[in-house]
Amino acid sequence: MKEGTVDLITAFIEITSRPGALKKVPTATIEAAKLLILDTIGVGWAGASEIESRAAFDIALDEGGKPESYVWGTRAHLPSRSTAFVNGVFSAGLDFDSVHLGSITHSAIVVIPAVMAVAEARHIDGKRALLAIIAGMELSCWLSQATARTSGWFETSVYGTFGAALGASLVMDLDKERVQHALGLSLSLAGGTKQSIVERTLSKRYQSAFAAQSGVLAAQLAERGVSAPSRFLTGESGFCRTFDEIDLALVEANFGRSFLTDSTGVKPVPVCYCSIAAVEAVAALNAGRTFTPSDIAAVTVTISPYIYETVGRPFDPSSNPKVAGMFSVQYAVASSLIRGALKLEHITESAVRDPDVGRLARSISVKVNEAWTGAFAPTEVRVALNDGRICSHLVENEPALLPCAASQEQILQKFRDCLSVGEQGLSSADSNKLIAAIQHFDTLDDCGRLFAQFKS
Repeated sequence: MKEGTVDLITAFIEITSRPGALKKVPTATIEAAKLLILDTIGVGWAGASEIESRAAFDIALDEGGKPESYVWGTRAHLPSRSTAFVNGVFSAGLDFDSVHLGSITHSAIVVIPAVMAVAEARHIDGKRALLAIIAGMELSCWLSQATARTSGWFETSVYGTFGAALGASLVMDLDKERVQHALGLSLSLAGGTKQSIVERTLSKRYQSAFAAQSGVLAAQLAERGVSAPSRFLTGESGFCRTFDEIDLALVEANFGRSFLTDSTGVKPVPVCYCSIAAVEAVAALNAGRTFTPSDIAAVTVTISPYIYETVGRPFDPSSNPKVAGMFSVQYAVASSLIRGALKLEHITESAVRDPDVGRLARSISVKVNEAWTGAFAPTEVRVALNDGRICSHLVENEPALLPCAASQEQILQKFRDCLSVGEQGLSSADSNKLIAAIQHFDTLDDCGRLFAQFKS
């Protein structure tokens, strides 16, 4: 691959900066991007009342500034960079956001808040904003997918910074040289590790938001003539020498030619993806019924080492109950067994602290099968009942996300459910109006009008 990264992005800039550009992007990718915009706004709306969300929002409100872009689920408009950050925190607040499994990135909650905030502030048309979102998501996903991932860096925030910078740059209509500078600046801004996940801390919610904010900042600085390294990936102290080695030939061969946006999946339940196989196993065991605590003698969950490191440690809701619930396979299984489902209302503090569910969760034995190498499966749930029966179910393959191409109605219903909660909960009629606007996002002549009704 050539030194200098303009070559890496030239193909996609050509695709996204010419008249009729949408015709060159596959229809499936365009429609998937619209659904991912809906899903991201929805989970952000629902996540607006979380503790970490309120902290980010309050800080941004205290700082103030020009009211450029809408903060989802509120009545506030803030400067675009602040909005990108706050909406990024909101979108990560419930761990209900979309994920691209091949790259293990949540690129939508980085790129969409960044691009939407800038597009609103600058009154950009929906067509350009949509293409910028696709470009940013594609770059972050391909960079991550081409990485061996042998380190502890958090892929979503590290690669998301580059994706957000590209998306914001395209919305700003920067020339190729300035796009390169924005990506070079991203080398100085990219960061975030998995330690927040290991220790179950609220800072995990902020890492993708830092990336969204940093991407906007990088583009803003580049627009004003700030220079940055052109060999930010391949240089002596570039990304591949200091972070992780990337198969850049793979990126160059596929970026702008083979699209990953439409293979990004939407979560059906609001927990870490590592717990979803366990939820599926319980659903198979329930088969139309629920268990009461008095029915159950013992529960054993067997998982892979990777799943254990992410969600398998003892359930402890004492400090951060919501985080504990979202990142505990014990809680996911207990809630699903007793309640027959795992929904938004089951990730509230009161639901996570429910004594019956808590007792069962803490009693669940978690075993690790060292021979299982999967990141998200296999998972086996075994339930011993007091009447002597043993029920078990093994989920061998990665659990199903909602594919954008085949699950539109389920995704739209999830959107309506998410928008019905929080301080600015919307009626079905108002949610449907927003759905219609985003489904025709590429015909919108001014992104600033999308949320005009929520301006205080």
